[in-house]
Amino acid sequence: MLDLALRLPSLWNFTKSHQNEYRKDNSYYLEAEPWMLDEVTIVQDGGLSMSGWVLPPPAEGKVKFSINGKPVDAQFPINRPGMQKIFWQRQNACASGFRLQLNESPETLFKNGFVSVRAEYRGQPRKYPFQYDYYLPSAEQSLPVPDESRRFRVIGTNAVEPFLRGGFTDFMRIRQLTKRVTGKDFASLRSILDWGTGCGRVARHFSTVKNVKFNGGDIDGDNIDWCITNLKFGSFTKLPLFPPTPYANNEFDLVYGISVFTHLKEDAQDAWLQELQRITKPGGVVMVTCHGQTTLTYAGLNQEHMDYLLPLIEERGIYVTAVNDQINEFIDDKEYYVNVNHSKKYIREHWGKYFQILDIIPGFIFTHDMIVMRKRR
Repeated sequence: MLDLALRLPSLWNFTKSHQNEYRKDNSYYLEAEPWMLDEVTIVQDGGLSMSGWVLPPPAEGKVKFSINGKPVDAQFPINRPGMQKIFWQRQNACASGFRLQLNESPETLFKNGFVSVRAEYRGQPRKYPFQYDYYLPSAEQSLPVPDESRRFRVIGTNAVEPFLRGGFTDFMRIRQLTKRVTGKDFASLRSILDWGTGCGRVARHFSTVKNVKFNGGDIDGDNIDWCITNLKFGSFTKLPLFPPTPYANNEFDLVYGISVFTHLKEDAQDAWLQELQRITKPGGVVMVTCHGQTTLTYAGLNQEHMDYLLPLIEERGIYVTAVNDQINEFIDDKEYYVNVNHSKKYIREHWGKYFQILDIIPGFIFTHDMIVMRKRR
């Protein structure tokens, strides 16, 4: 969480571009506009119902919902007054709730092994068609589920459905992004590393991918022990707070890491950038997330905090916004794990010393930006 007790200056010279973006008329598109499925109910004898929220477009237009590519009617908008306080930048954010239902058999719904759900509208910032899609896994792909405390450490809630649905959604988005970047599916890669695997939220879904050497690594040894016991398809390793790791030079075709660099100070960040460079094959791809502007927007910060933090992060490039004690029980250094925000300029210039920066995708993993990098040959 962000430290909302930051001391604010009495006057901050905010840039003209940011003034235009945040104060023009409260009706602009955000840099990224993810939406949320709150509840999903699958009826065994036929049917699927969902509810959640999606910010209505600021310009004239209609939100279009689809399931497995098939348009569906939805009850929208439904009043959700609490959203206006979070998204004060959008004058109609309170009109964001929706409910929808599709009456089809489970066999039809899950004919591809999963269900895809999309909400889209004209003007929505979207680099890739699948960028904001949700994916519901088939029950047939089920594996042991970690207990509440382990789930809470990796997603901040102990609920089961967000753990499973969110993990599968991230798995599918990364899978499709990998195809776009490399031209290959997961199964065509020889070795993959989930860096910061936690208790296997995303990793568990690689049980369906054949002929790939899958590895997961994390500094949380308790979660790694759970993965070793319950996810037999892969190899899982407890990692030190600082490199080196036991992985070989040029070992991995693909490395992905969700919410790892979001918690590292600059010295640890640089050590891990160098290590990822060492263990990735020449021409291999690294996909990792960071906290960018979208994270701040969705944190519900008021305008005063936004006006303070955005230029400060832009000026410093990397900025520790708060301490984080979420995994203190499982690591030795209690000052190691923090909350960090990055600027795009810093990533392109500083991280670009280690990798070729291919893309920075706002809000790709909900509120996290995805940085796509390639190791130079």
